[in-house]
Amino acid sequence: MLNGQSRHSRIKLFCQRILTNDQVDRFEILARLCLDDGQIIPASTWISQIVACPQLSVQFDWFIISQILAKRPVNVQVWLNCLPVTLSDSAFAERFNQRVKASLWHTEQICIEVGEHADPSSDRTQLRQTLQRLAQMGYQIALDDYGKRASDVEAILSYPLDWVKLTGETLRYGESVAFSNFVETLQIYLRRQQLGLIVEWVETPEQKALLDNLRVHGLQGNLIQPPHPWSLLGQTGQVDQ
Repeated sequence: MLNGQSRHSRIKLFCQRILTNDQVDRFEILARLCLDDGQIIPASTWISQIVACPQLSVQFDWFIISQILAKRPVNVQVWLNCLPVTLSDSAFAERFNQRVKASLWHTEQICIEVGEHADPSSDRTQLRQTLQRLAQMGYQIALDDYGKRASDVEAILSYPLDWVKLTGETLRYGESVAFSNFVETLQIYLRRQQLGLIVEWVETPEQKALLDNLRVHGLQGNLIQPPHPWSLLGQTGQVDQ
């Protein structure tokens, strides 16, 4: 299904709002596989096939980047989830920055998400250097799916982060005192480090009310806004129907 030249023509970009308590409109870019019959397949069901091939992973990331930068900039910040193998290329930061400068986008409009599908046994030295260079250039950096990997503690201590996205899997414990204590403790640390916390997979009003009571900085999920085609995002940050 992903083999051959057709794989790019079938991958479509969607965007989902990240609701934060400031005045910035933020949207995460999501890749979806659109089949000939109109069925839309989330990346979680097929991304492992791409991750298994480093060369394909890099091609996939650059395809997404090219699609974003080819669009006329809108008044939003976009969040791009790049695979670790792509970010581990020593030439990535310079090449990416050149592509951004050649477009009409600005560095402050882009946040790079890192963490998903990271190999805990891999050498993170070059990845950290790439993130540090991107941060120096003015791009924001977010750690994605915090809490899913044993290596996340190292990442939160060593990456030049602006944001931490807590995996939505933790919301299954949302009614427990332990969850509230964990989120409050995590936020104390992040605030001291001047980092923002975003909780993913917010699906119900009860979850949102809980997180609002905990004063979580940012929320993302279908309750906040379901994914919409990237092509429909207008200049004002609203989805054009």
